[in-house]
Parts: sequence; C-alpha cells; structure tokens
Amino acid sequence: MTTPVPVTDPVVLPVAVELLGALAEETARVPEPPAVTALRPGDRIELLLSTNRDECCEGLAWVRVVRVYPSREFPAQDTAYQTCSPVQWAVVFELGAARCAPTPGASALPTAQEWMDTTTAVLNDAAAVRRAVAAFMELDIDRMYLAGIWSPLTTEGGCVGGAMQLTVAVPACDTLREPE
Repeated sequence: MTTPVPVTDPVVLPVAVELLGALAEETARVPEPPAVTALRPGDRIELLLSTNRDECCEGLAWVRVVRVYPSREFPAQDTAYQTCSPVQWAVVFELGAARCAPTPGASALPTAQEWMDTTTAVLNDAAAVRRAVAAFMELDIDRMYLAGIWSPLTTEGGCVGGAMQLTVAVPACDTLREPE
C-alpha cells in the first residue's frame, strides 16, 4: 500500500489568500488600521479575548469562506441532478473588520464624540473593504464576481464593525483526478 500524497486546496485557498492581500493593503491605509488581518474559518467570526489581549480592541480584519457550491450558471447554485463533475464553483467570501465600541464603565454612557470617532473608524474600515473588493475584482477581469451588501455587525461584547460578502466563480479543477 502506498502512502497518499498530500494535496492542498488548489481552488478556494489561493483566492482567499489573494483577497486577504487586497484587504491587508487597503486596511493599512485607514487611520489606526486593525492590528490583525487574517484568514478565519468557521460559520461566523469570533472576536477572541484572552487575559492579556483583546482582538476586537486591537482591531481585526478578516477573510472567511462562507460557503462553496456548484454553479453552472453563476451565481445560481446548481439544483438539478448532474451526471458529471461541476464545471465551476461559486465561493462566497466574507470580508470584514471589527474594533472596540466605546465602553466608559458602569456609571457612564459613551459620549457623542466617542460614538462619532467609532462610527468614523467603522465606516473607514467599510470603505477599505469595498476598495479591497474592487481591487481584487480588477486582478482578473475575465472571472465572474457578485459583490454583496456591506452590513454592520451587532454591537455586542464591546465590539463594532461590519462585513461584506463577495461571491467568486472559480474553476472546478480540484474535482479532476490525475491518472494513477
């Protein structure tokens, strides 16, 4: 019996890394950029907190894979029975950024200026996400894209921010097997 050769993702991961590069470049341009820009897995972003670090207050920008589905007529998901491998995948990515909400303590409320500063930072991050999406789309004008809506995150746990989805058509070359 032969040992299987490790195979890395040739389809989704390279696109995620390209998107991350575009996001890192654009978030670096905002005043007080997020300290961390990273790929994140999972069905949602968890803003991590430890005894000596607060990812939210340091600022986090991320790219996350939301879902992948076969799509012969992008961006629609295939729903009919197929007798062969998909022609292409539609990959839905989420690009987002989060930072601290003003939290003055139990006996006070945030001031209007604190909310103004926080809202300005969130909207600057949103603009960076939009610029990253636009820059990424210009890298390959022959690829199909569907930019989604930027939506704010719920203000909870002392964090605020927002995220946007981008659906990208990628070839289904990972489903092909090389002859043994």
